[in-house]
Amino acid sequence: MYAPLRRFSVVAIGLALLLPAAINSNPKPKQQHAQKHNGKKGKPELPDGIPSLWRQPADIAKRDLYWGPGGQALRPDLRRVTLIEKEKGGYSTKYRVRDASGREWIAKLGKEAKGETAASRLVWAVGYHADTNYLVPSVYVEGLNKTLHDVRFGLRPKEVKRVDGWNWDRNPFVGSRQFQGLKVMMALLNNWDLKDSNNKIAVARDKKIADNELRYFVGDLGGSFGKVSHLPRWLQFKPDRNNPKAYARSHLVNGVKDDRV
Repeated sequence: MYAPLRRFSVVAIGLALLLPAAINSNPKPKQQHAQKHNGKKGKPELPDGIPSLWRQPADIAKRDLYWGPGGQALRPDLRRVTLIEKEKGGYSTKYRVRDASGREWIAKLGKEAKGETAASRLVWAVGYHADTNYLVPSVYVEGLNKTLHDVRFGLRPKEVKRVDGWNWDRNPFVGSRQFQGLKVMMALLNNWDLKDSNNKIAVARDKKIADNELRYFVGDLGGSFGKVSHLPRWLQFKPDRNNPKAYARSHLVNGVKDDRV
């Protein structure tokens, strides 16, 4: 079965204290015309649709942090897993694989796998869009012909188109409470790897609005749960990630004065 996720008490307390004030409203942007990429070949264009970053989680107390947004129903079918190809780029080794039910996944190995699975659960729990991730203790992959351990399986539905990259400084949500709340989440998770290239837009058809829904989300949370360094990143010899002991010793709030944290 799947390995249980660690409970991160610091994040839970931070969410309880900070998030209600940060994301208690959800602006409804008007339909936005497609924004074309900068002309680089191979980059898909963003189609017309309704931008979405966050949804009010009506069932927040009942959300299942063990299984995450996909629940038990979408967990990978590990009876047979076959290699499609090795993915390029990034800190961690990744493979695109197909499970016994025919669904495609990105299997990520290494130090980021556990932390990213936990981080995606917490981001989803408070209403933000996130990948459907599962942590698999061990799985044999045909084509690689070996068993992989502690693998993050990230679902890649065929009906959902992924567009790479949105900008932290220029997007439909700048200045909104929901966007400020996402920044708070990244700070709570100690996610230091906030490159624009790690951001994704999932283009999904929403029957309720009869239009494309453009789901803005942070698509790579592998830099989460490390220790905090006050040095510029270029001075850090080795940025930290998935270090629960160091993460538990870190702190986010330096003080509170009047209505400012």
